[in-house]
Amino acid sequence: MKALDRPAAVCPQPVSLDLLLAARDDRVKRRETLRLESGCPVITMTLNIPGPVKRTPLSAFFFDREKRQLERILEGLGGRLAGEDVSYSPTGDEAHLALEGLEAGSLKALTVSLEEEGPASRLLDLDVYDRGGRPLGRKDLGLPLRTCLLCSRPAAQCGSRGLHDSGELAKETGRLLEDYAKNALADHVAALALEASSFELMVHPKPGLVTFESSGSHKDMD
Repeated sequence: MKALDRPAAVCPQPVSLDLLLAARDDRVKRRETLRLESGCPVITMTLNIPGPVKRTPLSAFFFDREKRQLERILEGLGGRLAGEDVSYSPTGDEAHLALEGLEAGSLKALTVSLEEEGPASRLLDLDVYDRGGRPLGRKDLGLPLRTCLLCSRPAAQCGSRGLHDSGELAKETGRLLEDYAKNALADHVAALALEASSFELMVHPKPGLVTFESSGSHKDMD
């Protein structure tokens, strides 16, 4: 949720093609610098956001939450962060993570599973580069290409041919991000409610009411 405090996220602004191309070149330089300095495989995390506005409060919320989840999973699998480079700008949030303890093939298998975890996960773009800088694709794992947001064709095919209206793509992207945020906040509220009920049970004494030490007036709860 920290992303919502950043001005660029709160005030979405369209970006030009020139800025996007410059950002892409800068992304490559930063990724390669991290890879060479660490000597480790690198995961690059960005979002597939169609249209001229690449960063919104919802996209920033999604990015931050998914990045934290990725880091938790990597740590659980024995991965160690050898270095990272994270940036937040109107051209889109991005993160480069250099990992020790896990091979590039394993990282690619993990990122593919995360890209297919839920509806909004289709907006995740998790690229993996081995120690030598070679990108690992889905074909390396014998998997088909990612499909389009609006149809069953490969996303790259629809994008290069302009088969869908940009407004439709933007609308679907907004819906996915909005549903994601609603579900995330609902889960958060449910967790808080469970925590509150647990604390309420811990209060003792509490005349007539149930606690961990007494059933109060509820004799059937001994």
